[in-house]
Amino acid sequence: MPAWSGIRHKLETEYLAPSLRGHIQYFVTTYSKSPDHEGRAAIRYNGKEIIKGNYWNQYVKAHLFPKDDTYERRMHEGFPFIDNTALELGVFDQRCFYQAFDEFENQNIDKSLV
Repeated sequence: MPAWSGIRHKLETEYLAPSLRGHIQYFVTTYSKSPDHEGRAAIRYNGKEIIKGNYWNQYVKAHLFPKDDTYERRMHEGFPFIDNTALELGVFDQRCFYQAFDEFENQNIDKSLV
């Protein structure tokens, strides 16, 4: 996995439409002084965070999860289960961001377009 600066460069230049360059910024941090080294991730549009998440939200907002088929999976996976609900509640962290980037970068373009 490349360093964060390399990932960010790819996301903000190579994988971003020219009309959005300079408007979309990706942010990821790991709190190194935190005992568990957790962190947060965000996507900003013109400086405003439009998608943001952190590890802590998985527990703080657990009562807001719909009790559907994904509930148990959401509560017990090492990486939070990411879907529209998770994005809306901010229930993902920097590890999920890295995992999603790795998956995206290593799959063929047809699968990415789907």
